[in-house]
Amino acid sequence: MPNQFGPWATTIHVGSNPQLSTFWQRRMNRLVPVSQTSPVLSRRSLLAMGAAGTLTSLLPTVRFSAAMAEDNPNVLIYEIDPQSRPAGAPSPDMDRVVKVIDRRLNSPAEKLATVRKINDRQIEVTLLRPSEADRQRVERQVTRTGTLAFRILANSHADKAIIDRAEKEPSKNELLDSAGTQIAWWVPVKAGQESGFTKSTAVGWRRRQQDGREVTEVLVMADPYHVTGAYLTQVEAGRDRAGRPCLSFRLSDAGGKLFARLTSEHLPDKTTKVYRRLGIIIDGELYSAPQLNSTISDRGVIEGVFSQEEVSDLVNAINAGSLSVRLRRVRK
Repeated sequence: MPNQFGPWATTIHVGSNPQLSTFWQRRMNRLVPVSQTSPVLSRRSLLAMGAAGTLTSLLPTVRFSAAMAEDNPNVLIYEIDPQSRPAGAPSPDMDRVVKVIDRRLNSPAEKLATVRKINDRQIEVTLLRPSEADRQRVERQVTRTGTLAFRILANSHADKAIIDRAEKEPSKNELLDSAGTQIAWWVPVKAGQESGFTKSTAVGWRRRQQDGREVTEVLVMADPYHVTGAYLTQVEAGRDRAGRPCLSFRLSDAGGKLFARLTSEHLPDKTTKVYRRLGIIIDGELYSAPQLNSTISDRGVIEGVFSQEEVSDLVNAINAGSLSVRLRRVRK
């Protein structure tokens, strides 16, 4: 029979004992509908029964049937995407995954959902507000990795040979040297940010089809410094000089020294007047690439075409910590 307490309520079906049926019909008919063959007790009823000391005698005849999460459109199930897990990598710590996702979705200023672990590969996310906007926002926050990296874009003057080689090998996503070491690779541009790259003749970029849609990619260079979000000590929402939403960040002492070396080695060439661009890569996508004019050490600003909500979500995602794997939605 239908459960009028909603999909969250666990129900208990008592056997067809007519005396029990009559008893519970008298005692519980204000809580849940009862039939003569299968009276139903809500979780609230069970608590009342336990307090009265009457539950013990019923236990042998009780069977449980929890409402399935897929019956509730506000409950979303996510699992580890096996394609994002390197071969031989240890199983992810799902308790940490839950903590990271919870921090992404719930800040002191706003709470979007509750998060819990289901098993060693799945989590359950329950929306607090059943709106399509929140559903899409939660989807973005859960499925991102939360990674941040700074890379120098390949320059059509300084790195012309590498760009020419990459264009001659369109099927490859990375370039290796004779020793098999990665020297450059293609990074997809964040949707909506493409014009900031395709209008430039100073960077190497291409368009290709991916999953039925056109994606713009920019070639970035490998470097020995590997300045990533692991060196961040603070990320917060801010405003750029034009008053638009942006992210401001601060690096640790070690990260600041590496960042200073990376940026100082790619300052403008006074002879050729070649300017390099610093790529800011979030979740594996190129968000922006400001022109380098001077050395940057322990702090900076990430600018782009952001809404205030996007900035808030990025701040929460980066501060929550990155994940070594991606999560994907389990479709109902």
